[in-house]
Amino acid sequence: MTLAKITSLDFVLSLEATGTGFRARVLSSPSGEASFDFALPDSLASQRTFMTPAQAQDFGQGLFNTIFQGEVLGLLRRSIDEANRQELNLRISLRLGDLPGLSELPWEYLYDPTTSAFLSLRDETPLLRYIEVPVPSRPLAVTLPMRILVFISSPQDYPSLDVESEWNNLKGTLAGLQAQGLVAVERVDQATLDELQQQLNRAEYHVFHFIGHGGFDEETREGVLVFEDEANNGRLVSAQLLTTMLGTERHTLVLAVLNACEGARVEQGNPFGGVAQSLVRMGIPAVLANQAPITDQAAAILARTFYQSLAQGLPVDTALVEARKSIYTGGFKIEWGIPALFLRSASDGRIFDPQILDVNKVINTLEQSLPEGDPTPRHLVETLERLQGFHACLKEWKDLHNFLNDVVMEMDQFQLQVERLDASSSPGDPRSLALSWRSIGQRVGMLLDWAGTIQYIGTPVSRQESGLKGPEWAMDLNGAQTRIEALFRPGEFNLSALYEATHDFCDTAKRHMYKADKSLRETAGELYNLSTMVLGSMKS
Repeated sequence: MTLAKITSLDFVLSLEATGTGFRARVLSSPSGEASFDFALPDSLASQRTFMTPAQAQDFGQGLFNTIFQGEVLGLLRRSIDEANRQELNLRISLRLGDLPGLSELPWEYLYDPTTSAFLSLRDETPLLRYIEVPVPSRPLAVTLPMRILVFISSPQDYPSLDVESEWNNLKGTLAGLQAQGLVAVERVDQATLDELQQQLNRAEYHVFHFIGHGGFDEETREGVLVFEDEANNGRLVSAQLLTTMLGTERHTLVLAVLNACEGARVEQGNPFGGVAQSLVRMGIPAVLANQAPITDQAAAILARTFYQSLAQGLPVDTALVEARKSIYTGGFKIEWGIPALFLRSASDGRIFDPQILDVNKVINTLEQSLPEGDPTPRHLVETLERLQGFHACLKEWKDLHNFLNDVVMEMDQFQLQVERLDASSSPGDPRSLALSWRSIGQRVGMLLDWAGTIQYIGTPVSRQESGLKGPEWAMDLNGAQTRIEALFRPGEFNLSALYEATHDFCDTAKRHMYKADKSLRETAGELYNLSTMVLGSMKS
């Protein structure tokens, strides 16, 4: 899939207070407008966090069934069908405003029982919270690397955070992206406003990445971030003060990331969400804010996948879907829903327009200007060709990882469906299971078709009379797929056998996904070593 071609249709849903409850109103969609009045059940209104994936799914399904009823549900179904017909995504934008009891709910867990899927985990239905701002934001043309300024705050009168560990974890997480020249990461030495101002005056940055505590200002009744003062005590910093400091008039900083790490204190609901809304209203095009503390492992997956996707030119909502899927398949079946995206209403989701060096153009220019017999430019061309090869190899490993990640995501849901039937002692309905399997089989087919075009990570897949030929991962996945599909033939269905085949398929896909991730890291390391050698020779 070509990154520049990813676009979406918009389904804008406004939630408003009425005299007796709330109203869900579709402001725009591919299929028209509609509204529906509803009351929020107490069981949903008090829910903020979950102990198990089943609790998250039950909450998401209850919230979906409460909001999407009548013509509103009909519009959603028709809009998804229209987006599928045009081979586009349907971006679901929630306009929540500051409604008490609604804005603090974890909407990211909306679960559609018909498709048996969380909306925000699907490529086809990215979900965001949009803030109505009349001034549109344009994508920022960025010559890579994307520059990220990290601010880690741990004042002494708040629960202590391991600042150095947080910094080293983030650096380690993004090391591969740095080696590829996609990002550059710098840290504010002291977590004070003065030090932040000095750092911003020294260089331009594209992303402000905050790690620390969230608080609540009793005087202003607003969520705040907790910085440090000169005595290392906590200083409450409002969105207005932070926006003034970040200087949005410079138009280089287009994203803020607010992360409550492990051990961080987040007071009174979701102060990061309040800060995020205010930052967007005051000029930051997009804010990614965690609604609750997140484990270091999940935060690492989020940062790596999210920033990599942004640097490759993906819209910010699509980049977050990629990150959510990576967190989910990494074994964190609840934390994928903690990040919430706040975006300007007049934005199409593209906040970066990365400008990447065209190596082929450079090589052609050099070759045309080569003096005959001069080995120096020839050596440079050969080095550029090696760099180009590494980049192409990286892209293929990443594409394979993403394909497998998508397959694992859908397979997890299918596996859960099979497990529930097996546990219920029901004979099962092969037709409903076959229907659920169909989309997974189509994804595997797309992966095998793509595998016929690879050049750098193995022998391209070919279909011969004797069967499929290609890399180990393609052969293994095709074999696991064939075993499942054989069970759906007339007279062959056996739920116990399907249970075992499903587990085998999941294990196979995950094993090769982890291998692809390892190869991706190793290739990034080789690219880094070559880049270091080139830079060293230039200095000498």
